Amino acid sequence: MDLASLGPIRPAATQPPLLAGGVEDEASSGVHVAVQDGKRQDRSEPRIAIASTIRDPGPAIRTWIDHHLRQVDRIFLYLDEPGNGDEALVAGTPGVTVFPGDQNSSLRGINRLIEAQEANVAHALEQCKREGIDWLLHIDGNELLWSPGMPFRRYLSALEGDIGSVMFLNHEVVSQFDDVDDCFKQLRLFKRNSSRGEVDWLTKKSGTFFRAYANGKSVVRVADAESADGAHSFKLKAGRIHHESETTVAVMHYMCPTYSLWLKHYRQMGDFSNYWREDRRFPITENFYLQSRDAYLLARRKLDWKIAENFYKSQLFEPGDVERLLNMGAVFWVNPLANSANC
Repeated sequence: MDLASLGPIRPAATQPPLLAGGVEDEASSGVHVAVQDGKRQDRSEPRIAIASTIRDPGPAIRTWIDHHLRQVDRIFLYLDEPGNGDEALVAGTPGVTVFPGDQNSSLRGINRLIEAQEANVAHALEQCKREGIDWLLHIDGNELLWSPGMPFRRYLSALEGDIGSVMFLNHEVVSQFDDVDDCFKQLRLFKRNSSRGEVDWLTKKSGTFFRAYANGKSVVRVADAESADGAHSFKLKAGRIHHESETTVAVMHYMCPTYSLWLKHYRQMGDFSNYWREDRRFPITENFYLQSRDAYLLARRKLDWKIAENFYKSQLFEPGDVERLLNMGAVFWVNPLANSANC
């Protein structure tokens, strides 16, 4: 797609869609509602959307989309690098609309991405109001919604009316060095969130159990949402936040699951501050982020990619570690694609 005709990138809230997949009508979906002034009337079950900011996700984004369209009504994708060809991966997909992502942040790397995500979610909330969407889930293109107990739509329907947002805990994939064609289909071993405090022997040995965040991701009731609050939660103007158990609904995080995907991610991030939002009051405490940045930058500067490879390998579990963690129940096998209840 030639984006030149769109003119300069504007804030996400004013962007027209680049691609809009056909939206299934209410009658054919089995949900009989009317939409008036952005509000659904006489609905029998909630309508759900996902907002995600993507950049060079690769062909596995098709698996990601197919999985989530079995559980939600709409997907709003925001291109973090409009014009790089990502839109071709999702062209013509019913239920998916693609927008240019926000490009206004003056920050670098991971902090720039967080600011862009907040702006993109603000746009998605307005889009939800226009389309009569009741709930918005914000996740990344390397995360899968996992709802093993019941269909996600039924789960949301059963929530108490004063719940404005739900925080779902995340499990993190066990990484490997070798590349895969589709991490969502091929990687099925995950670190259990609740086991983070039970692996002191491992953290003493390798630093951390989880490489990235462990505080989960959120879904928000659109009518109660004020704005995004970083990448993980929402600010509410009404309602309360419910923290869900990790076995009911969770987010499966495929954090840099192979060396090649780690390398791509930190090539995209480049150099960035040691502080969240480049504010010295808020140091980044996830050492993996900073160590990965430093290993990538050093390898690039010295033109010695063995530095990067050796760092990544140093972060992987040894076979004996995996066996011990499995016996403890700290890691577990699951195929989220097959073990999420469908709508």
